[in-house]
Amino acid sequence: MSEYKRIALVLSVVSVVIILAGVLTVNQIKNKKPVVDAGNDQFVDVGEIFYLNGSAYDPDGRIVLYEWDFDGDGIFDWVSENNCKIRHYYNESGVYNAVFRAKDNEGAYSTDTIKIYVKDRLLFNISINKTIFQSDEEIFLTVFLQNIGDTPVNVSDLSFGFGNVDLIIASSNGSLLKRKNPIIPGVPSTITLLPTEKISIKVNLSREYEYINNTGEYSVKAIYRSDYYPSTWTGILYSDTLAFTITNE
Repeated sequence: MSEYKRIALVLSVVSVVIILAGVLTVNQIKNKKPVVDAGNDQFVDVGEIFYLNGSAYDPDGRIVLYEWDFDGDGIFDWVSENNCKIRHYYNESGVYNAVFRAKDNEGAYSTDTIKIYVKDRLLFNISINKTIFQSDEEIFLTVFLQNIGDTPVNVSDLSFGFGNVDLIIASSNGSLLKRKNPIIPGVPSTITLLPTEKISIKVNLSREYEYINNTGEYSVKAIYRSDYYPSTWTGILYSDTLAFTITNE
């Protein structure tokens, strides 16, 4: 092989190597991951509606998927192709890791995490005057709400029959008892509770519910709803349960 051909062959090999290296380099830097921001850490009350407002963009493409994992368990609870701002609330106090994730059109993911500090502001419970009743006795239940925080809090009046306070009464066979009078829909008046202040309402179950004086075992679950949106009460802010028995003995 002549010197000229040898030099030409070497130059061809070098050219191929340079081209391949360039292709590999381009492929390696072709797609950049999305840039995501989950926002700031938040401090909320149990049952308080707040916004998770993440943001994301892709330097060399577009975002095709937004996701939120509300408690950091690795399961993304909310998914959207075009929105990253959502309403959410937590039913229990604690510190939650809320993970925001975005995916670009090339399949690359990026995540960001914020902490949600959830604290109790209210104490909600129910009590009953005793646990064993005769079939001809009246049964009184007391619904109780107290501000256990260090600042005033606005709550809905505990006027029984409005949607934010709900009593679910079941017999031992699982049948739900119906109210004798229809529940009045609407938004109760608002009461401001100062720190340590409390309110309560007494409910006569014997007058309010059908078949409540039949003998047997009963369970009661009281629910205080968290939000009136857009036209019905949603969410469970607090709940409490108890049981009682009616006998002829």
